[in-house]
Amino acid sequence: DSGKETEGTSAHPEKTSGAGQSEQPTEEAAKKSKARKRDSEAKGKWWPCTTTEMELKNLESEGFLQPGSWRSVPNEPAPAPRDDEMVLTKALVERGFSFPPSDFFREILKTYGLQPHNISPNSVLAISNHVALCEGHLRVTPELPLFQYYFSVKKEKIRQTSELATCGSVTFIIRPGRVYPPTDRHESARYWSGGFFYLKDASDPASDKKLPPFKNCPATELP
Repeated sequence: DSGKETEGTSAHPEKTSGAGQSEQPTEEAAKKSKARKRDSEAKGKWWPCTTTEMELKNLESEGFLQPGSWRSVPNEPAPAPRDDEMVLTKALVERGFSFPPSDFFREILKTYGLQPHNISPNSVLAISNHVALCEGHLRVTPELPLFQYYFSVKKEKIRQTSELATCGSVTFIIRPGRVYPPTDRHESARYWSGGFFYLKDASDPASDKKLPPFKNCPATELP
């Protein structure tokens, strides 16, 4: 009889208890909460070094680094360079930082009391794009007043504190109302501070084009 229910089934099955259904979302929420906590703890601080020799060799083969100029220190908790070394990160190099640094980049560092690691990676990209705009399209030398006309400084604090971040102390953002050529944003740089490595400083000790000595601290001269 087609009207009969098959044994063991029901046309109106009872709702399940939901215990199994709620277990997965709860587990997923716990994972997200743990990830958010880890992100909060990592933001603005050094993350243990994850840079590999292969990654640096790739940067070398692409012309970003000179052969034999770098040293990797996997798993080192925070930078501790030798006297003749500078601290860089993979994310900054990939976004346009080069050595020796340009006069314009050094002027930004001096004006705001920054070291390279105090600038967020995508703000290094913004600086690189601005230099390309000035030199490649406008045919002018990049100068700080023009950059400051378009960009303001956002201070980056460690979450849930008033402490200025050490890694990524500042972000340069377009001022409201300013018309500026659109540029492509680089992909996210989560945990970028873990991509640090050491670059041998081969510049003349008396040169005024040197980077400031490395200090494991936030920016010092922000307005």
